[in-house]
Amino acid sequence: QSEVLRAFTIANDALTEARTLLSPEEIQMQLDRLSESFEHISIAGELLSEDLTGADSTIEMEERIDRQLDAMEAEVLLEKEGVLPPLEVEEGKKPTEGIAEKTGEKRIDDLLADLEKEAREEREREAEG
Repeated sequence: QSEVLRAFTIANDALTEARTLLSPEEIQMQLDRLSESFEHISIAGELLSEDLTGADSTIEMEERIDRQLDAMEAEVLLEKEGVLPPLEVEEGKKPTEGIAEKTGEKRIDDLLADLEKEAREEREREAEG
């Protein structure tokens, strides 16, 4: 669990630092670091799950941990997506809020659907293995 928390802290630190930078290149560099931290979170979650399985833990406990990890992953991805301004917006002009809001909501829904799909596939692979 400490590895998961450490990786999550690294991801949050990278996100916070990215928000203070102005250049898109610098923001992208920070997003790359955030992605790397996200990978560490996933690896730590797998290791934690293996440790719990080896300790004869209950399926309910594993599912709870999986849900917590999924929630953390979703939160990191949503924060990551909110860092960059829309690229299609010209300087000095803002898109209408309704369109921007619907586009943002669709992206969030797509991200959540992808996360759920990945989590299901991962659980299926673990069950088979």
